[in-house]
Amino acid sequence: MQHLPRLLIATMMLSSLTPLACADQNSQQQVTIYTTSEIALQAVPSGADVIYLDRQRQIEAMLSQGLPPNPHQAAMTMQQRMAGPEFSQLVQELRKASDGLLKAKAHKIQKLPAVTVDHTFVVYGQPNIGLALRQIQAARNNQ
Repeated sequence: MQHLPRLLIATMMLSSLTPLACADQNSQQQVTIYTTSEIALQAVPSGADVIYLDRQRQIEAMLSQGLPPNPHQAAMTMQQRMAGPEFSQLVQELRKASDGLLKAKAHKIQKLPAVTVDHTFVVYGQPNIGLALRQIQAARNNQ
């Protein structure tokens, strides 16, 4: 692992994901940001995949909001909600949020926000994504 002042840039071997080719400086980079809704991100590049690790909890809270305490009544209320048009969208969001949590665990994310590039480098604790990406590029140039 390579350590930079106050920020950790670690080489991560991620066998579960195939990194994009990055043979030269001009190749497309896959940028993934792990964060929560409480962290204000800055300078997020278009095309970056932002994974909110608290999104699953938020969706589950939305689904259970206002349910009656009686289990039978709660089940009936949930059946009505499930028949609504927005339910399928919430299910898709819940799947995506769950996948994000699994990715964070697989990548052994240690601190938030975490900015990863090509599933190889990560900068922890930097909410300015542009700055984090410049730090990763500088570390790559020093290799």
